[in-house]
Amino acid sequence: MESVNKFGYDLERYLLPVWKGDTVYNESVMPIKNADGTISPISLVYDIDEIVGVLSSDLLTLYEEGRDYTVEDGKLCINPQGNIPAMEYEDYYPDKKKDNVKPRTGGGNILFIEGGYFHTKQIAVTYTHKDCWQGRVPEAQGRLLPRALSALKEKRPLKMAFFGDSIFTGCNSSGTPMGGSQAPFMPAWFDMLTEKMKKIYGYEDITYINPSRGGTKSFWGVEVGEERVAVHTPDLVWLGFGMNDRETTPEVYIENIKEIMRIIKEKNPDCEFVLTAPMLASKDAEGFFRSQIYFVDEMNKLKGEGLAVMDVTGVHDYFLTRKSYRDTTGNNLNHPNDFLCRVYAQTALECIKE
Repeated sequence: MESVNKFGYDLERYLLPVWKGDTVYNESVMPIKNADGTISPISLVYDIDEIVGVLSSDLLTLYEEGRDYTVEDGKLCINPQGNIPAMEYEDYYPDKKKDNVKPRTGGGNILFIEGGYFHTKQIAVTYTHKDCWQGRVPEAQGRLLPRALSALKEKRPLKMAFFGDSIFTGCNSSGTPMGGSQAPFMPAWFDMLTEKMKKIYGYEDITYINPSRGGTKSFWGVEVGEERVAVHTPDLVWLGFGMNDRETTPEVYIENIKEIMRIIKEKNPDCEFVLTAPMLASKDAEGFFRSQIYFVDEMNKLKGEGLAVMDVTGVHDYFLTRKSYRDTTGNNLNHPNDFLCRVYAQTALECIKE
């Protein structure tokens, strides 16, 4: 049996863009039984060519091909009699409403739990593939951030701010409190981003503040933008509101974002911005998938010198043409799991490339 060490958390592997290359590392899957106890074949981001390893979510248990799973027509097929755990259908779609349940679109209920619960129910699949990415490709936009890029190249101090909702606080990376602080202890996406920036540019004076707060909307960002961000005069601000703005029209949302930027630029006119188009909410949880998918179009209208757009929406939207939502989430509602948190960091890195 191969050592599982090569599958563990590794910054360089984890930040390889999922839309490039021929290998996907530790892609998350959450097996669930059908009502009759069977487990349907599972599609991944790509058709599987060859499995490198299928592991438990903590990356400590390596499952055996042939005994625990097989590959058929590019899909992962889990043996119900094998060692890979699969959630019971009635646990995922409970008949009676109880704690940690949301109304399901079309009737019934669906499980929703914060913390690390969903992480423990997922597995990690490393595999090679021959097919190509068919979704939107995040754009390299360093040319739009000339002051930040100049500071990085010249190894001058760069002060950043991450300002947004719960996804910007670190939910639900496994190494954060909201991810359960459990193996493989993957850091928040913005910590991975900052660490990688230091390695790329070869110096340590890349710092950040993070006054984000869970459950907030862009309106809150307008209210507290001066006291929480502007007074610190950051050089580069990553704005991450949108998930909770599901009932906000795209037009009102983008006006709020513009106002937040105006407030910050009053203190530092040279400040540059990256607007984050968020992951998508679950369509299966009633009322949560609303306006979020349209925000990226409004953001792109503002793109120009001093303002880039980090399009997580496009990557996640393509994922969901291939994968189940539960395979990409840390709470089954509106937070990313380790795999999708990595996409946040990957997409952010692409933004600052020339």
